[in-house]
Amino acid sequence: MALVHTNSLVTTTARPIIQIPAGIKENIAVQIYNNTGSTIYIGDASITSSGATIGNAIANAASLQLWLGASDIVYAICATSPAGYISVLYAGV
Repeated sequence: MALVHTNSLVTTTARPIIQIPAGIKENIAVQIYNNTGSTIYIGDASITSSGATIGNAIANAASLQLWLGASDIVYAICATSPAGYISVLYAGV
């Protein structure tokens, strides 16, 4: 497997930052680094930056590692505009 590095724009609208292919057999470690200048929130397609559907917070200049399986999709959103880019690093399949 090759190492994959992507940059994803995070805005005030939830958008996908990574989607794992359907056919993989093992979970993949994914690292998300927040370089937007403000806190971002990650979760499923219904996340918001506040209230009952708030996502999991990642502070600016912090990273989070997740283990994702086949067909998993992670969405990100931020509360303020303009937003910025985050870095996503994982082993490609």
